[in-house]
Amino acid sequence: MNARLLPLLFALLFCRLPAQPSLTDLDWSLRYGDDPAWAEVEPAGPLWHPINLGISWERQNLPNYATAWLRHDFAWPETWAAQPLALDLRMGAERVDIYLNGQPLARLDSPKVLARVEVPAGALRRGSANRLALRVAGHAWTGGSNDDIVRLVPRDAAAPTLDVEVVYGPADHGFRVQDDTTFETRVHTAGVAGAVVASVRVVSDFHAEVYVSEQTFAAADGSRTLHWTPGRLPPGFYQAQVRVSAAGYHAQHVSWLAVDPTRIPSSARPPADLDAYWARAKRELAAVPPAFRVVKDEPRSDARHTVYTVEMASVEGVTLRAWYIVPAKPGRYPAVLDVPGYSVAQQPEWFLDDDDLIHLVLDIRGHGRSAEVLNPGFGLPGFVGYRVNEPEHYVYKGAYLDCGRALEFLATRPEVDAKRIGVMGGSQGGGLAFATAALFPERVAACGAGMPYLGAFRDHLLIRDVYRGEMQVHVDRYPGATWLDVDRSMALVDTVHLAPRIRCPVIMGTGLFDDDCPSHIGFAVYNAVTSPKRYLVYPDEAHLLGARWRAASRAFVRESLGLPER
Repeated sequence: MNARLLPLLFALLFCRLPAQPSLTDLDWSLRYGDDPAWAEVEPAGPLWHPINLGISWERQNLPNYATAWLRHDFAWPETWAAQPLALDLRMGAERVDIYLNGQPLARLDSPKVLARVEVPAGALRRGSANRLALRVAGHAWTGGSNDDIVRLVPRDAAAPTLDVEVVYGPADHGFRVQDDTTFETRVHTAGVAGAVVASVRVVSDFHAEVYVSEQTFAAADGSRTLHWTPGRLPPGFYQAQVRVSAAGYHAQHVSWLAVDPTRIPSSARPPADLDAYWARAKRELAAVPPAFRVVKDEPRSDARHTVYTVEMASVEGVTLRAWYIVPAKPGRYPAVLDVPGYSVAQQPEWFLDDDDLIHLVLDIRGHGRSAEVLNPGFGLPGFVGYRVNEPEHYVYKGAYLDCGRALEFLATRPEVDAKRIGVMGGSQGGGLAFATAALFPERVAACGAGMPYLGAFRDHLLIRDVYRGEMQVHVDRYPGATWLDVDRSMALVDTVHLAPRIRCPVIMGTGLFDDDCPSHIGFAVYNAVTSPKRYLVYPDEAHLLGARWRAASRAFVRESLGLPER
């Protein structure tokens, strides 16, 4: 591999760069597995999946982590007939091997840093297609964001300017169902000759194409504004993919919009025995003595907070552990039950911002310090499908009861104002927060659910593959198990069925790029809540909403618990 790797000035991990043109578009082919022959001679076939490298793999229902090959065929423009090219590449993976026309070109052992690989002119074919191939090992989970860059450009000459931005009227990209959905694109060009072709494709989050259009105009230095009107769309979420091509160069911009999300219904219907199931489950919990145990953690305590480890017994022999963080100043305080995201082992250091609020930071069964008795892990098979064929023993039935037991602990503490207890979490924790507020409404005074899942299960299966593989592993593992068993268990824990029981104020946050817990799922549950509620949509955020959501949800819960703004 004697191609030169040229360092770039912007070699920051996952820095965001403006769109830049490439001599290749972003439509590639992907195949899982590992065979060097795929770099060149393997013909395209049903084992090769179409993939757009400007959209997250999860959005396209393509798994991460496994070794995969990517291929793209391109023509070498005559205008660059004697000049070498360069491949700018950054990819969230463990390693990328680059091949050109079947020959190794370079290996990137740190592909998360943007690098430039020289493509010698002598290695390119004139008059026939050239094939770029990438062997990608360990492409990482992104939650819906996409920071990958695969861009082919002239090495020694400046590429022309060909860029596109999308502008929405509403700041949250939200439209009403009775109004036309419309947006504009601003195409920026310089040094481009000939015609510019701009196209738009809008698809629903259920992968249905709802709008396709194209406009062509003569290139000229400057900006051109194009208007697009998909028209009146049903309530839901839509991805808008804008492509621009000119003089052999290509650019792309992807965004999301929402249409009346508070009118999104769930197609699911609650099981007839839902009430009986949860009444029986609560009796099962009540029959287990809680055996609360509190031990001070001296090293983690400080002048503002006293930190304890709490142990408590839950159903099916599980001992739960939690961090209990109490303001050092004596008094009686409101409290928040903080519930974990999927696979997250909670840490007390994350909850030391408040000196007027108690935090009980719970590890549910199978998580963190509560994985002693039950520990299915989070791979395949893993936690979400654990005993899913047995509704009476499904893992999320126990997890919901774990949260109820934690509320009981808070209600016993003299330093806790038991009338002011909230619950907060994100991702799995968002679903747990909804379920806890629904199943134990007499104990919960505020609920903050960020990017929630565990809701609208059947819809979730249609939108993403995040559940499907793990559930199938469990169905295959247990003789006699069927997808009817899966559907029954999931219906009994589906928060869309439980949400009408919530009585407290609720805040929910979602990012439109979220590919793990898509916005449709959160709103299907949110719309079933009848208590006072508020939602926040972040149009450019993926699964991990970040600091803005944390600040907004914290402020909402504090206000709901009667605490001043911080």
